[in-house]
Amino acid sequence: MDTQYRKTGGTRAVLAGSVVALALQALPVSARTLGLVADNGTASVTVFDADTDTVLGSLDINTAGLAIGDVLVTPDQTRGFVTNFNSEVVVIDLTASPPRLAQGTNPIPIANNGEDLALSCDGKFLLVSDGLFTQPVSVVDIAKQTETSTRSVGTDTNSVEVCGDGSVLVTSSADATVRRFILGDDGILLDTGDSLSLGFAEPNNVLCARGSKSGLVVSRGAAELTLFTVPGLERIDMRALSGTSSGISGAIDMSGERVFLRSNGESSVDLGFVDVFAYDAETATLGAEPDNSIAISNAPEFYGMDQMAVHPNKPKLYVPQPGGLRVYDADTKALLTTISDPHIVQPTGVAVATDFCAAETSDETVAEDESPDVP
Repeated sequence: MDTQYRKTGGTRAVLAGSVVALALQALPVSARTLGLVADNGTASVTVFDADTDTVLGSLDINTAGLAIGDVLVTPDQTRGFVTNFNSEVVVIDLTASPPRLAQGTNPIPIANNGEDLALSCDGKFLLVSDGLFTQPVSVVDIAKQTETSTRSVGTDTNSVEVCGDGSVLVTSSADATVRRFILGDDGILLDTGDSLSLGFAEPNNVLCARGSKSGLVVSRGAAELTLFTVPGLERIDMRALSGTSSGISGAIDMSGERVFLRSNGESSVDLGFVDVFAYDAETATLGAEPDNSIAISNAPEFYGMDQMAVHPNKPKLYVPQPGGLRVYDADTKALLTTISDPHIVQPTGVAVATDFCAAETSDETVAEDESPDVP
């Protein structure tokens, strides 16, 4: 997260709970693919139909000077989540028309400030991390809407990702390290001992590919990409991205054969880019050169936040840009449309509902002999 947001972090955030009265179309939730996009300019979260790229409704969140964080949608599309940098996770009821704050404990108190989000493959647990400060990863039981456990690494935890086999990848800014844990059925994170030092490359976001055989780290300070194996976290390759400043985030399509990588230029004049590479998820290898690059505006440098998303069933790429959420053809890189709404002014985090287990097979599980330690 940018330091300028941290300097304002002493003020307690207040949730407004007001909902913009936009009527949802009369379709069951499962009949469409839902997405969420957060916006710092309007302090809101907008729900959209990713099949038709139309807005379904918005929820206002009064941040009291704090930024809105990452967003996620559960695989069954009944719940959405957003962090608020105030040690809370806000829960959105996506079955309601219009969408509204969910009943029960809401917001959910957590043990870190709350920035990046990740979902377990089975949709039972939500993992939350924060940047800069020495704070633990929080594990939230989604059904109970309560924090069920935490895991500290002795330093900051600035991004988190859950693999389909139960591996959890956690990065730390201060020591530039990726660590691998296992998420148990009870929501406890167990340390495998696997770690990867990134040297001088400060991690900004971490990804795990479908099949749980490889991962990628996008670094800030220099727009770099590190590719590694899972398990073991063995470094396979490093690449420079097209942006001249910082790496921001990435997205891997459901096939695991293509990766989209976002990076910033050094100023508003120096454009950012989305690089599109061929990717072999089994071997953690990248194509020699980008298949194509899309010139875009720079993004705020939030730790861990997914500022790009792909549709699980259609070749569509979602990129937050000033004034709207751009939708590109993932194959041709052509701009298809821009999702516009009065609440989408300075969009940041974006998510599209995905069945995280769909590409996993029954034999892609963590080996029983890894003997992770007990926290």
